[in-house]
Amino acid sequence: MAEQSPANPGQPLVYETRLPLEWLPDTPADAGRLADLRQRNLRLLRQLDLLEQQSAEPGEGHGAGQELARIEAKLDLLLDLVGDLLARQIGARAPVMVRISAGGLQWPATGPVPVVGALGEVRLVLRPELPQPLCLPVRIVAVGAWVEAEFRDLGEALVEMLEKTIFRYHRRQVAQARSTPAPDAGR
Repeated sequence: MAEQSPANPGQPLVYETRLPLEWLPDTPADAGRLADLRQRNLRLLRQLDLLEQQSAEPGEGHGAGQELARIEAKLDLLLDLVGDLLARQIGARAPVMVRISAGGLQWPATGPVPVVGALGEVRLVLRPELPQPLCLPVRIVAVGAWVEAEFRDLGEALVEMLEKTIFRYHRRQVAQARSTPAPDAGR
């Protein structure tokens, strides 16, 4: 079941951020390719979840915990280096504002804009340490100031993992907003 936004009951939870995004029109989506995409995307979201969990855990102060923290730091460095190298090779996209929910996403209608009804694939890089993009088959449902696309053929497991990821990022975004002092209105 989709998590609902507390601000807008009945509306799906939406995470808004800047991400590198690429629209690929007319991407073939036969049953075999869709199954491969679902597995690849699930693996990527699980890796992201694992990275998020590891970075949230406090480091141990002694013994095996200290050694694991040292190894983890080396792996993080390796991931950063490989990510930078891959980003240069594949031509990193400039981040754009993206609104993403478990059912679809929106991005500003700039550059080559798809038409309503177009089928294709949207590629998003969720974290620089994981330069492999999340590849989501979509159908364009609206075009105005924003392009609105709905996901298609994701499968239940991928939708659940996507909901979990969006919820985690949204919760973190809300917590950061609450911890940031509001500008003084009287000045």
